[in-house]
Amino acid sequence: MGPVSGAVVGLVVITPACGYVHTFGAMAMGVLGGGLIFLAMYVKGTYLNGRGLLRHFDDSLDVFVCHGLGGTIGAFLTGVFVSKDVNPYGNDGLIFGSWRQMPPQMLSIIVTVVWSGGWTAAILLALKHSIGLRHPLEAERTGVDVVEHKQVAYRLYQSNGNGGVCVSNGVAECVSNGHVGLDLAKGNSERDWLFGIRQ
Repeated sequence: MGPVSGAVVGLVVITPACGYVHTFGAMAMGVLGGGLIFLAMYVKGTYLNGRGLLRHFDDSLDVFVCHGLGGTIGAFLTGVFVSKDVNPYGNDGLIFGSWRQMPPQMLSIIVTVVWSGGWTAAILLALKHSIGLRHPLEAERTGVDVVEHKQVAYRLYQSNGNGGVCVSNGVAECVSNGHVGLDLAKGNSERDWLFGIRQ
């Protein structure tokens, strides 16, 4: 998961600056953005999960950190590394001695946070007070794919030390019991036999 997240973060950080920065600027943005995102993930996972405002923060794939924080860092760093040599219709950035691109970048960050944060809050509140935001805990333990679709999307397994494997159909249950490994489930007949699911 780490290399994939790193690649996604690199793309997210450079997106605001595409067509405006030199190659060295893009590489610097990737290193700075990737380092800051890694640090944010570490701090969130080590010190903040389950505490204070993040007590109910359900973001197991770090989507907010990768995309929200990554996009913000990318927008800010665009004002630092932008160059008229690359795009004559833009401005030079801070490293080229000009601060003129920084105010538009800061304004774009503020407008984006207010706009997307406001609409996200409105949608989540509407869902919370209508159909709810998440499944019951028992459904999550069993596996939402089983509860909703009566099928198993993933088969989790762990060697039992005797050449066999221990299989579970509930992702949360399997992971919480220390089972590791992930494989795409095979055909319906095998799934039905393995988990006793009848359609």
